[in-house]
Amino acid sequence: MSSVVLVACGATKLEESAPASELYTGQLFRKARAYAERTGTAWFILSAEHGLLRPDTIVEPYDTRLPSSKADRMAWGARAGAELEAELEELEVDELVLLAGRAYVEPIVQALEGTELTLSDPMAGMMIGERLSWLKRENATS
Repeated sequence: MSSVVLVACGATKLEESAPASELYTGQLFRKARAYAERTGTAWFILSAEHGLLRPDTIVEPYDTRLPSSKADRMAWGARAGAELEAELEELEVDELVLLAGRAYVEPIVQALEGTELTLSDPMAGMMIGERLSWLKRENATS
């Protein structure tokens, strides 16, 4: 089974343009990025501003959060999901591993409903501290 990891962006960013993989500087993003890189599979970033980002895409700093309205979040998810499906056409993928909070996961899950992908949300229901601990444990095992 081939997997792709999706990592949520973070609020804390560099002050200058950088590859998306380096732009976000928060601890949760850094640990999720390390997890994604450790798996050796393709990975992408879910961005509130840009939808789906490849890690090597150069991005300007921004201050956008996911919309508070569920309808607007679902519209964001439809756009990001379409971008993801286009990316996945090139890859033979069976599973998506979602390393993101519910606000990101729910719209993506809805957008991909009806696909044959297995969606995995290993940190579902965890608070931020629990997510950090889970990622620390996972990153320690190689």
